[in-house]
Amino acid sequence: MTKFEAPEKFSSVSGEAQQAREGNAKVERLYSDWLKARAAVAAMSGEDDDENDRLQSREDEAGQSLLMARAYDAETILKKWAALDFCIDKERVGLRHSSPRLDNLIFSALASIKADVLRFI
Repeated sequence: MTKFEAPEKFSSVSGEAQQAREGNAKVERLYSDWLKARAAVAAMSGEDDDENDRLQSREDEAGQSLLMARAYDAETILKKWAALDFCIDKERVGLRHSSPRLDNLIFSALASIKADVLRFI
């Protein structure tokens, strides 16, 4: 402890609050990464199949990371819900073919969001 740090018992931020703040920052970063990946996919040209596949994979990975992250408040739950809605909508309109991996992701994301909601009840 330096001379300017408050002792742990006098700290104004509890361990849970600090964990929630760090968790929210992580979800914000993951949400930003997912939006950037979505934008890259939307802007891709149809010419280079390898590049298009790489961008699609990056979007899928970013979405999966966001969906599996723990949410600490209602706003982050809604961001996860938006990613899940987009994932389901892509499958519904045929932008993605249904696969066991996608089905597992959807069910896992629902379970993750349910767990986040139950923490607040």
